[in-house]
Amino acid sequence: MFSKCRVLISIVLLVLTVGCVNDEDRQSEIRKKVIAGEYEEAATLAREYFADDKRILLVALEYIAVRKNEALKQAYKNYLIIENLNWSTDRSGVTKVAGTLFNRGNKTITGFGIKAVCTREGQVVHEARARWVAEIGPGMYENFECMIEGHDDCEDLTARVEDLGVKGD
Repeated sequence: MFSKCRVLISIVLLVLTVGCVNDEDRQSEIRKKVIAGEYEEAATLAREYFADDKRILLVALEYIAVRKNEALKQAYKNYLIIENLNWSTDRSGVTKVAGTLFNRGNKTITGFGIKAVCTREGQVVHEARARWVAEIGPGMYENFECMIEGHDDCEDLTARVEDLGVKGD
């Protein structure tokens, strides 16, 4: 009787272990599709592999959706141009940064984040981030302004779009 229980437990453990390995392999295959930008194929695999386990399926589909959204936002940054970038520092060391964000793409932006970087002799002196909620349609622009306090030694300044929201994502 004891040996039959051991055999039965061994078989159950083997099946469970093989099932876990298969799930890990399947999840790895889905991740590879996502990394390759093959989001629809990844979603199809997730639905096929995890149809019986709704929790794993939902987690996999959410992972795919988040990664797809991040990739789309990253690609759309190429359509956003910062123009008329100006900056000035007052006597108290406050640097005012102003510019215009131009949307030359075909989607509406619902908000954006700008990162401004002050440098002196090629070294970063200070960074500032600011976010705005504003709808910027295709071909439209939005002015922005932010302050960098306490750093009057800014020799050069650069700004870039760090984050954005796209309508419908």
